[in-house]
Amino acid sequence: MSAARPLLVVGHPGHELYLHGWMEVEAPTVCVLTDGSGRHNPSRVDYSRDCVQRAGGTVGELFGQRSDRDWYASLMDGDHRPFAAAADMLVAAMETEGSRLVISDARDGYNPMHDAAFHLTTIAVEKVRRRGLAIDHLVSPAVGTPPNEPALIRVLDDAAVARKEAAFQRYMPLKDEISHVRSSGTLQTEREAAYPIYDAVKPGEAPGYEQHGAERVKAGAYSRSLEYTRDYRVVMDAVRRAVISDLHA
Repeated sequence: MSAARPLLVVGHPGHELYLHGWMEVEAPTVCVLTDGSGRHNPSRVDYSRDCVQRAGGTVGELFGQRSDRDWYASLMDGDHRPFAAAADMLVAAMETEGSRLVISDARDGYNPMHDAAFHLTTIAVEKVRRRGLAIDHLVSPAVGTPPNEPALIRVLDDAAVARKEAAFQRYMPLKDEISHVRSSGTLQTEREAAYPIYDAVKPGEAPGYEQHGAERVKAGAYSRSLEYTRDYRVVMDAVRRAVISDLHA
């Protein structure tokens, strides 16, 4: 087997920009759940493919094949199968690459696909660890401020900063969003970090996406919205049972 290759798992194309300098050094395999199209926008997959490959990374088997709408519909319908298939792809990638490190989105409660990237990675990591692969799992938040100190820090030199700035400029669909997260300090140019696992959703508190959905239902925009306990957790529990089940066969 060749040198172990780390894995980066994100919910949306564009999140890889947070760790652009790290990608250049570590050449990870990058997996993306959605195509970034949201409710009615074009896919961003080609932009992320270009970004990853220019940085020296490898595009994973799981790379934006499904839209946000499709993933959301699966959550609302209680269909765990696409999520279990994605988790199996992550397991295969970790074992094929002999990964010793995986970095995923954090569970921020802001967007269910950010959370899904985290939970599917957690399930995949559990499985490969039980099979004997020693692998660390860190998180890179797309939104919010982590409550703990980073476990991994990379300070970029001037040349790496220039290449990262160029990557920002090429990613035209995210021009406004990049400007926003840079001004908020979440996306930094010179410094990159990954953190120990944390949960931004407090116990007993509904995640932000559920609160937002409830407001939209109340306003008459939706007839029904995603709920964590009724919808999301049921699907993720089923995913874990499906993916881990063969260990007990």
